[in-house]
Amino acid sequence: IAVGGNPQQVAFTPDGSTAFVAARTRLMVIDVASASVTDNLVLHESGEFDPELTRLAVSPDGSAVFIPDTNNDLVRVFDVATRSVVAKIPVGKAPTDIEFSPVDNTAFVTHYGRTEGGAQFEGPPGITVVDGAARAATATLEAGSSPRWVSFNPTGTEAYVANEDSVVVIDVASGNRVGAISVPQSGDAGSSVYGEGLLSIAVRPQ
Repeated sequence: IAVGGNPQQVAFTPDGSTAFVAARTRLMVIDVASASVTDNLVLHESGEFDPELTRLAVSPDGSAVFIPDTNNDLVRVFDVATRSVVAKIPVGKAPTDIEFSPVDNTAFVTHYGRTEGGAQFEGPPGITVVDGAARAATATLEAGSSPRWVSFNPTGTEAYVANEDSVVVIDVASGNRVGAISVPQSGDAGSSVYGEGLLSIAVRPQ
C-alpha cells in the first residue's frame, strides 16, 4: 500500500478493519479490506509548529487514535468516526511514544525533554500519564534521562521505558521506578546498538 510521506508506525482498530499510519507531518487512514488509503490528513492548526508524528496508539474501544506531536508538546486525539481532532492534551516537552495499558484506559506518553532553545522549548524528561476516557493528563513520572519508547507487560503491572543507554522499569500502581537494565552502546563489547541508542522496545507476550 503506497502511503507516501515518511511512514513511521502503524496501529489497527481492535476489529482490524482500519489502520492508521503516523507519517511525520500526516496521518494516513487505511481501509484494510480494500488495502486503500481513505484519508491523508495534515494534523496542524494555525500558530503551531509543523507537526512531528512518529508514534500513535488506538484507544482500547477503538473510538480514537492518540498521537504524540513531538514539535508541539501535546497528544492529539483523533476521533475515528468523525475523522477529526477532538482534543489536544498538553504533555511534557518533546513527546515521542505512547502505549495504552492492556488492562484499562490509561496511556503512558514518553517525553525526552529539551535542554536548549529557551524556556519555551526546554523541559525535563519523563512519562506523562494520560486518562484516555477523560482525555487528560493525570500525572508525570520519572523514567530516566532520555525516555523515548514504552511498553507494558501483559498484566499491565509494569512498564518498560527505553532510554538511550538503559531500560527503566516502572511499577504502574505506584508510579515509582523500581529497576533499570543497562544496555551496551555502540562501540561497547557485545553491543548491537547503533547511532543514538535504543530505537524501540517490546515486551514478549506470556
